[in-house]
Amino acid sequence: MHEYYRKKHDKLMRELEGFIKLATPFAREKYGDDTEEILNDIRGVYETYLDEFAYIGGDSEPLTRNLLQAAWGGALYEAIKSRDGTPRDAGELMIKAFDAKVSKIPKVLAKLAGRIYTSKTMLKRKARKAAKRMKQPYPEGWVYTMNQGDGKDCKYQVTYTECGIDKFFRKRGIGEITPYLCNLDYAVFGTIGVPLRRTKTIGCGDDCCNFHIQKKGECPAYWPPQFLNDGDLK
Repeated sequence: MHEYYRKKHDKLMRELEGFIKLATPFAREKYGDDTEEILNDIRGVYETYLDEFAYIGGDSEPLTRNLLQAAWGGALYEAIKSRDGTPRDAGELMIKAFDAKVSKIPKVLAKLAGRIYTSKTMLKRKARKAAKRMKQPYPEGWVYTMNQGDGKDCKYQVTYTECGIDKFFRKRGIGEITPYLCNLDYAVFGTIGVPLRRTKTIGCGDDCCNFHIQKKGECPAYWPPQFLNDGDLK
């Protein structure tokens, strides 16, 4: 286990327990008496992930948090997969847990988070991070560029050509769960009132993830996932 994850081990496990607490009622509805065993398996799989994660920048790279939280979904999927659970089953449980969490967040705080996320200060910080990753990428992390929008509908664009989540789960042999993790972006951005448009994701086999942050509008509905409209990854 890398020193970064070792030092944060107890905190990361507590955060996992928070996710498990949210997901438990919905897991019981579907898996009944097997639920406790599934939850213990999630904990065990997540511990394995912490042993396997490469260092990708730690606290200096915000996308480290994306990987750590995506791992909750990966661990859930691995725990139910042995019980004939599907990627869609895991994706739906993740969405239900997310909805349960955000239902407790005051709308004024969610909107404030959206304003901060798209503020000039934050955008400048993201641009610096993107430039740094292009010059000094972590092999198991992300590579991305950031550009101004079209001056009309699009406020700015972030294009990811490498994704740490996709890399990790492909190595684990469960790349099929990644599109459902990508789908959570719509839930997150929608909650904070930041309109996201995206036509490509690496998790679905595209050459990049093209995030277009719009000036106005709403995020697409996030369940069922848009990629299922094309019959992908049922």
